[in-house]
Formats: sequence, C-alpha cells, structure tokens
Amino acid sequence: MSSVPPADLDLTSIQWRMPEWVQAMGGLRTENVLEYFSQSPFYDRRSNNQMLKMQSQFNALDLGDMNSQLQRLQGIQFVIIHERPPDLWIIQKQNRLNPSEVKPLANYFVCNENIYMAPNAYTLLATRLLNATYCLRKALSDVKDIASFSPERGYSYPTNLSLDSELDESQQEDNLDDTVASENQETFAGDRQPNPPASEEKEEASNTPSLESAMTPSLDMSVCRALFQSIAVQNQKLAQNSQSNSST
Repeated sequence: MSSVPPADLDLTSIQWRMPEWVQAMGGLRTENVLEYFSQSPFYDRRSNNQMLKMQSQFNALDLGDMNSQLQRLQGIQFVIIHERPPDLWIIQKQNRLNPSEVKPLANYFVCNENIYMAPNAYTLLATRLLNATYCLRKALSDVKDIASFSPERGYSYPTNLSLDSELDESQQEDNLDDTVASENQETFAGDRQPNPPASEEKEEASNTPSLESAMTPSLDMSVCRALFQSIAVQNQKLAQNSQSNSST
C-alpha cells in the first residue's frame, strides 16, 4: 500500500512501478488503472477516491459509478483525463469546488506500467531557461575562439554567407570550365570533314600547320633554343680558327 511521502520530497524525480500487481491483475486497463495508481506514493489517502473506496469495499464500484459520485462531492479527487490503452493514461489531481467547477492541482501519467508526476510550469520554465543559458554561453565561447583581428578591418568572424559565396564562386568556375570544354569539343567535331582526295589533302597539308605542331608550342621553343646554342658554338669555333690562321 502507498505511504505518505515526506513533505520536502520532490515527486517529479520519482519513477514508480509495481509489476507484481500488474501481473496479478492480468495487465493494466482503464477500469483498474486508478486502483494501480492508489498503490503509488503519488496517491493522497485523504482524497474522495479513498473515501468511496472504503465505503464500497464490500460492493465494488465500476469506473462510471465512481465518476458520477465524485462529481457530487467537493474536495481532492483523482480522475482520468486522457487514455490510450494499453500503455498510456493521464490522471489529474483536482480540487472540485462544485459539480461544474474544478481546480487542477497536478497531473500524473502512467506509461508502460511506470507512473510519473508531470513537472509544474515553474520547473519546466526554469529548465528551459537553464538550457538556453548554457547554449548561449557555449555559443559566445565558440565565437570568441574563432574571432580574427586585423588593423584594417578590426575584428571579423567567418559566416555561413562567406562560405556560401566561396562555394558559389567555385561552382561558377566549374561550370565555366565545363562550358569551355564543351565548346572546344563542338568546334573540334565541327572541323572534321569527309576525307578529301589525295591531291587536295597534300595541298592542305602544305598550306596549314599540323595539329601536333599547333598543340605543342613548348616543343618548338626547345628545338629553337637548341639550334641557337649550336649556332653559337659553331661561331665560336670559326672565330678561334680564324685567329689561329692569322697568327701563323
């Protein structure tokens, strides 16, 4: 049976379950979930539910009869406000002022045989503010680490906008390279003509440079450089021979 918890105990930190009770009752159902809840430390034995339970211990009340009698009583009550059997029920602790007016006090939920107390608005707001403060402090620390300073611009920070612009520029360069390559390929394909007769092919070969010479300018420059060097060596030899002949 449930016992009265200490007044300073935070019930929102408690997870309660009694698997042997569930097994003995053949599982949880909407008809017996309030009885299961009455075994937990969240239950108030001064409630109207307990009073009706004691009065009907020899004549069990079904859920419908209990709810109708609770509406006629004033005081602390536990009622089911939402159900999704077989794994979820939400139970509300309320103070009934009259048959048509109640004041909610707390909410509890039964999930897979576990009973929890829902946090109040103050606890929920305090937790969210604490998480927001932690995230802001971490963000400021990260921004401080990536800051850069220059005498011209002062402090600056990398942004997603600058990264996006760099990506756009690189993508534009890739697109430009693809366009130039496709144009060159089309030009090369357009220049190809059916094979002309042998005489015309010889005339064109004599009048136009070869494709290999046009595509290898670095090879032509190296050949010219070697020719100039050999000519200079020959001139030096001729000059030496002329000097030796004049001396004799």
